[in-house]
Amino acid sequence: MAERRPGDTRLRRRRQDLGLAQEALARAAGLSRQALSALEAGRALPSLPTALALARALGTTVEALFAPPAAPDPAAPWAGEAAPDGRARWARVDGRLVLRPPPPGEEPDAVLEDSRRLRPLPWAAAPEQVLWLGGCDPALPLLARAVARAAPHLRVAALPMTSAEAAAELRAGRLHVASLHGDDPAPPAAGAAMLPYATWREGFVLGPGLSPADLGRAAVRWALRPPGATARDLFERHRPGPAPAAVHLAAGHWEVAAAVRAGEADAGVAVEAAAAAHGLAFLPLAEERVVLAVHPSHPEAAETVARALEDARLWQAVLSLRGYRRAS
Repeated sequence: MAERRPGDTRLRRRRQDLGLAQEALARAAGLSRQALSALEAGRALPSLPTALALARALGTTVEALFAPPAAPDPAAPWAGEAAPDGRARWARVDGRLVLRPPPPGEEPDAVLEDSRRLRPLPWAAAPEQVLWLGGCDPALPLLARAVARAAPHLRVAALPMTSAEAAAELRAGRLHVASLHGDDPAPPAAGAAMLPYATWREGFVLGPGLSPADLGRAAVRWALRPPGATARDLFERHRPGPAPAAVHLAAGHWEVAAAVRAGEADAGVAVEAAAAAHGLAFLPLAEERVVLAVHPSHPEAAETVARALEDARLWQAVLSLRGYRRAS
């Protein structure tokens, strides 16, 4: 019997269990080998005639090959937590069901009825078909859309968090892919795949009328990422003056620049793309590598992300952001 790898589709597993070569099954079902390969990898969905032909050739049913996975046992334990009102998004990471509060305005997958029972909602994707990417990269939603194009059967979400939080979430088995940046990002977990992604410049964002010489003044109001964020560490290493008396805490790089543009702060630390998008001056401090870490229990996710990184549309969008370069 062929070895079963995490992430194999039931179609591929059934063929391998029967000892059939891909070419033999494709011929029996009237398909090209390329079309069968796409179906086995989950990159395409079969038409009804194709599904019936494959089921006949494999001696099984269409439902056994292609029906969506059953919803998880609503009384089973999970990691993470729902929103205070019980609404939750879900995914399965490292074999466990993981819950997160849904972002504002987005549909939940389930509702927590009490401390032990989840009620799945009719539109929810099976948690095995959900892929979570986390990090502070402003281009992360662009990458999420490229991953969804590479694997249309997946529902892919970009979750905003600091690089340190993303590394911790992946290490704890609550995230599939972590976007990490710095001089040389280390694997957050043993065996995690590390996919080179991009480089970017990070530095001071200056408000209108502020010069680099002004940054050392004690009166400067700073917009900064939370403690533990790479941008906050960069600020502490290159702080041009005394510790700021007041700090506007910003959730992300875009929010840093938005606060400076709105006059809520005089300066901040963010990526160059955020400064340029808000029409602000930028003083570079560091060029950093951006690497995508994939949980070791999800090699199929690493393959999908690697395919997405070859998407020309992704790079046309990413490279339109000031300061981004594709990793060599």
